[in-house]
Amino acid sequence: MKKTSLEFHLGLCLAGAVSAGAYTAGVLDYLLEALENWEQQKASGKTDIPQHQVKIKVIGGASAGGMTGIMTLAHLLKTLQPVQSLSNSLETHPENTLYHSWVDMTQPDMLDQLLDTSDIKDNPPKSLLNATFIQQLAQRALPLSNAVLNKPYVHESLQCFVSLTHLNGRSYSTSFKSDMPSSNRYITTRHDAFMGFALNPKHATNGWIAIDWNNPSCVKAMQDAAIATGAFPVGLKAHTFAAQLLTPKEKIFNTHAKQTFVDGGVIYNEPFEKVMELLHETTDHQMIISKTNSDSNHFDRTMIMIDPFPSEMSDYKNDTTIGAVAIDTFSAMLNQCRSKPEDLADALDSENYSKFLISPIRYEDTHVIEGNHALACGALGGFGGFLHRDFRVHDFFLGRANCERFLRHHFAVPAATSNPIFVKGYENCATNVYLTKNGLLPIIPLFTIENEKPYSPTLSHGQKFPKIMAAELNRNKRKIKFRVQAVLLSLSKYSWTEKTLLWIGAKIVINEKITTILLDKIRKELRERNMLR
Repeated sequence: MKKTSLEFHLGLCLAGAVSAGAYTAGVLDYLLEALENWEQQKASGKTDIPQHQVKIKVIGGASAGGMTGIMTLAHLLKTLQPVQSLSNSLETHPENTLYHSWVDMTQPDMLDQLLDTSDIKDNPPKSLLNATFIQQLAQRALPLSNAVLNKPYVHESLQCFVSLTHLNGRSYSTSFKSDMPSSNRYITTRHDAFMGFALNPKHATNGWIAIDWNNPSCVKAMQDAAIATGAFPVGLKAHTFAAQLLTPKEKIFNTHAKQTFVDGGVIYNEPFEKVMELLHETTDHQMIISKTNSDSNHFDRTMIMIDPFPSEMSDYKNDTTIGAVAIDTFSAMLNQCRSKPEDLADALDSENYSKFLISPIRYEDTHVIEGNHALACGALGGFGGFLHRDFRVHDFFLGRANCERFLRHHFAVPAATSNPIFVKGYENCATNVYLTKNGLLPIIPLFTIENEKPYSPTLSHGQKFPKIMAAELNRNKRKIKFRVQAVLLSLSKYSWTEKTLLWIGAKIVINEKITTILLDKIRKELRERNMLR
């Protein structure tokens, strides 16, 4: 289908989030609700409805964001039923794939499952936590189906990908001129990788897999991709499978029948450059991005990044002790491999409309809380959402509220724009009806009155922001001790005598000490966030 002059293309970049995937799910729930509502308004026959067409062309993500991106494909197969409110915080919504996966999960108390020791046999443990729930979620959220993805706001050539960290690595050969024959081939190894799925079968080339919900191998590939990109290193189990990866431009020197992957966020936590590349690629794979189509008067596509944990300026302490240097070196390596100088140059251009960002922001009385601390799931490095269902409920609805505010006030162009998409789209409308408070013209118009009520439903303890009782944490002490003991006993193969002595030592000293340290850390962080009762 030839792109009309009123088509506006959208790329979605979904950053890593761990349990704060609940926030990303909430943002997407509202975004899709807004697009669906707009289509219903167009179909109503009213003459004062904006007629331009926003189409989602690319969805890309890492870790929890990558999982959510693939789940969104399944979510779009259904008649959308957004979760706008709750009668109580324990209410489940199996009809909504995003909510069911990230808030309902597999059970209300996820610590029971994470600390369960059934995954540890006589072999060394695969992860510190029991990660079987991820496979359960992937299989439930991504089932075989006869349905066809056919929404007017989804581009007919939609591409969805996840980033992966490839532990096997892929080696590339580079030739050098030299007198030494052995140096003619210089081997470099890269560990970044992508798995991609294309809605249009014609685009299933160069490693892209054609999306076919009736094809067991395609659905299995989607499940594997979701599990692999969310395999948080050490904490959750790495995933090994025969992956079909996107073909890189370089010639691969080595291949593996089965490959092992961990969390895509290790290398590409915010893969926005890949989203931008695909968003600005034509069907013949020619790039069309330039400065002239990045300003408000000319752009016909843009990217929205949804990032629950936006990067902040680090405060380096100049600590040269061995432990601090080891941690800072690892952090420096991660930051360096994630940074791209050309993207930094674009980010400094205030007139560049090629990138937008939705990140957590919470208004509390007279002050504003941004980023990690606006979330409930942000505690414990993003694992906080596994402590209590209320944390996930809160963040889902915060995501919905933040998306509404973003679409209503920020995702817009100047009212005097000469951009033909919006000039023609709004030509039969009284534009003052749609103007934002800042006098801008929304790219995605909303048809509801702005909600002035608190965004969050009343949670289990009767308040709007979640808090957990200290007694609830203490009830998990026994489970933590059993998990610690099982991990320690499985780390190496011991004789029965050694195992018995280690078991006794663990019972008397080790388990208690590690468990106490863990619980003290959890209490301290929750207390700092005012989330402990």
